[in-house]
Amino acid sequence: MVKRYIIGFILFTLVLTTLGIAVKIGAAPGIGTPAVHCSMSNATQVTIQVGPNGSPLYPNVSTTVDAATYLMPSQYSGANAALHALALWQPPLVRLHFGFHGITSLPESQEYVWDFTRPDTAIANLRAQHTSYILNVRTAPPWMFNAYGKLRDGTFHEYAAYLARLVGWYNKGGFTDEKGVYHKSGHYGWVHTWEIWNEPSSSGELPVPVPDKTAQFLDPVSFARLFNTVVAAMRAVDPTIIVGGPAINGHTPTAWSNYIAPFVQNLNEPLAFISFHMYPTGYVTDPDADVLNTLNSRLPAAIDNLGPIAGQANHGHGAPIWLDEAGWSESSRLPVDPRDNSRITYAFIVNSFYIAAYWHLGQYDQFPLIDIAPGGLMDRDTADIHNSYYLFRLIGQTFPAGSTLLPIQYNNSGLKIVAALAPNHRTIHVLVGNIAVQHPGDVNGYGVGQNVCLLFQNTLHGLWIPPRAPAKTWLFSAATPANTDPLPFNTNMIVQSRQALISDYVPGYSATDIEIPVN
Repeated sequence: MVKRYIIGFILFTLVLTTLGIAVKIGAAPGIGTPAVHCSMSNATQVTIQVGPNGSPLYPNVSTTVDAATYLMPSQYSGANAALHALALWQPPLVRLHFGFHGITSLPESQEYVWDFTRPDTAIANLRAQHTSYILNVRTAPPWMFNAYGKLRDGTFHEYAAYLARLVGWYNKGGFTDEKGVYHKSGHYGWVHTWEIWNEPSSSGELPVPVPDKTAQFLDPVSFARLFNTVVAAMRAVDPTIIVGGPAINGHTPTAWSNYIAPFVQNLNEPLAFISFHMYPTGYVTDPDADVLNTLNSRLPAAIDNLGPIAGQANHGHGAPIWLDEAGWSESSRLPVDPRDNSRITYAFIVNSFYIAAYWHLGQYDQFPLIDIAPGGLMDRDTADIHNSYYLFRLIGQTFPAGSTLLPIQYNNSGLKIVAALAPNHRTIHVLVGNIAVQHPGDVNGYGVGQNVCLLFQNTLHGLWIPPRAPAKTWLFSAATPANTDPLPFNTNMIVQSRQALISDYVPGYSATDIEIPVN
């Protein structure tokens, strides 16, 4: 009788499997059902283990707005489009890159003249749509500098008093100015996260004439003294705020660590995060291969160098590392690189996010949201939203911080792949970037299309992919119409023997995001 029941159960299980109905019978593969195999020729096989035991996914994916007027409909015709784009995306901690260089975005550009209209309007518009932000104060007001491009008060107390007044305005209802006049704002708790200065390792940001824009503004020990003085004054007004920095750029793997190490070693105020910037090229003639190779060698090496330094911050308690300016090229250099919004941009974005994810950055900010064509995610003159915006938004929404990076194996340097289980354990997303270069000398080339087979081994801890589950795919490639948000389409997936297989062709220089449901 027992034997008859066992045989009957096995036959029943086989029938259900044949019909495409999964039966959960433990962690082992199904009885009598062969594993799936990749049948595409010359395909890269990618093996992904489905389960909750991978490493955490940390980085928030966000962007930078580098002028308050870009978020003011009365000042900029594309402001509503920009605000709408941010509302649809809701990137965590949009970096408000405000100062006096270029468009004035902060008050007191003239001494004793306090006008908060621009920053207040920009921040109020973000608050109205529940978009979070960080305020980066790029420099001091122009009148605080001497004729040599240095702060006239070498103790930094004058600048610290200015920052303390900004904290009072935004978080404590108002402040008393240098003449003893009280300025009421009525704002409370508007700015929690701050970043002090921008790229103090150079003079390029200064809002005053200097003999050499490439010269160092402050050495790291001096900038640590500035940071200590400023943060002490700011936190005396509101001890709940957090402040980070130093927001420096670099062009060699050690450029960041050589500055940040002595900066961190000389701090006595809390450092909420360590920020740096990365642009792999500044020249439109650099071949695609050179730019991608620079990104893939320099950025991981820089993060590896910063890791031990970050661990020593805050008396050994550590601080997260933020890449809060990242882009294909330095947009300050003209002409603007046409690759800033072309097919290779898709591969570059995935490549950059791949490094941010697997090197455990805390924040990854694209720069900038708005720029002259083709730089930025939105055209400054036409307010057109570029495809790169839609890809960044998709990655930010499908790979949120708190996801679990899944164990993944493949052998192909021309692909960058990120696989993650959503925080609710209901979906898996796989991001495939095709960075393969056709010819070494290509500049804005076409890349090389590749076949890829994704094999999901869903045998860990009870998570599994149901048969006939619809897999959705978003594709960004040369065929994607300009200024278009690509719609997802269904992708065929074979599920059997507690495994799943997706066979796909990824075009040259493309980005593919695949969503798979799990139970």
